[in-house]
Amino acid sequence: MQHVNHWDYAERFTGREAAFLIAGFDPSSNLLEDSYRVQPIIRRMKEAYYSACSDFRFDVDGAAESDGLMFSRNTKAEGNLLSIEIATLVRDFENSEFAKKDIFLAKDLSAKYEAAFSLAFDPLIAWNGSDAHEFDDQYFSRSELQRWITANGLASSYLFGKTHPASVVGETFPWGQHNTVLLSRLAEAAMQFWSLYDPDEPSTAPTNDQVRMWLVERGVTERIADAMATILRADGLRSGRRK
Repeated sequence: MQHVNHWDYAERFTGREAAFLIAGFDPSSNLLEDSYRVQPIIRRMKEAYYSACSDFRFDVDGAAESDGLMFSRNTKAEGNLLSIEIATLVRDFENSEFAKKDIFLAKDLSAKYEAAFSLAFDPLIAWNGSDAHEFDDQYFSRSELQRWITANGLASSYLFGKTHPASVVGETFPWGQHNTVLLSRLAEAAMQFWSLYDPDEPSTAPTNDQVRMWLVERGVTERIADAMATILRADGLRSGRRK
């Protein structure tokens, strides 16, 4: 895993930034290989975000017809990934005067009811009528990213809570409290090169030479680096890149 501790200071993330961190890469990386490796994560995040957009539109249309009852039931589905924009609209609506139960008693008082309706629904309707909701333009909060990852049973090299997992990798993963410099390098190489390996897509596997060179650059001797690369290699794969 690359050193990404400085991202602990960020409170919001673009989809690309979040995907790189989930993979254990620094989002500032310009390496083509890193960009290729995060593509499965970005695709999954896009699907979850656009699903949230679709459900949000459905909820907005339904709420306008049912006086807001059960609003956001679909939008908040576990599989959806809410951008800060959508989450803010949902929160503002749920905290609005219109969402309070006693507002329905004011239906006959048309001025009060219509004013509450307008304040609650105008932002939703404006969002619903716009097409400017591309994934690449969105930001996602720490809490929403962590919720989505956890709720869907997904793995992430970066914890979007305040405590960075680097200390966990260095001290407890995956062999308990015992640790050495070489064990740390082995764990880091596993995160760096094998966290996104897909057995159904052999081309996602790194070559032993890539792993060995990466380890050597970090102070591991050639002989031990070669052994580590072999230890980490998925069972049944040849040492070269599979196509």
